Amino acid sequence: MRYLGSAIVTLSLLGLIFQLSGCANHLGAAAPQSAIAEKTGTGPYTLPKPVYQVPPVYPPTAFYDSVQGKVLVCFTVRKDGSVADAHIVRTSFYPKKDLKALGTAALDAIRQWKFLPERINSHVFGTPHTCQVITFGIRP
Repeated sequence: MRYLGSAIVTLSLLGLIFQLSGCANHLGAAAPQSAIAEKTGTGPYTLPKPVYQVPPVYPPTAFYDSVQGKVLVCFTVRKDGSVADAHIVRTSFYPKKDLKALGTAALDAIRQWKFLPERINSHVFGTPHTCQVITFGIRP
């Protein structure tokens, strides 16, 4: 798994598939559906989509200390749409603190999410190396 700005390159069962946040044209990459259809001769392809998202609980200690930041969590989406193997890849907090409570809250939330799994035609696949950024912020 490699990170290219806001793009996440994911290794999938059918090869490299770019999960891009509107950056396909900037990287010169083809859209995932057309690239897969050309290589495999198969039709409609869908990436995993969240259908049930549990928001993270802001830990009181972080809230009272005004700690804000982001947690990058990577996980596997199983064939049934559940989340497995969730782990923290990177965190960034301000003010700089070693605060595991925000990471734990992000993991607890992600583990409860449900997805429509990766699909090619009528075939359903599990998707490793799916990533999500969880943001903790205090609004004035």
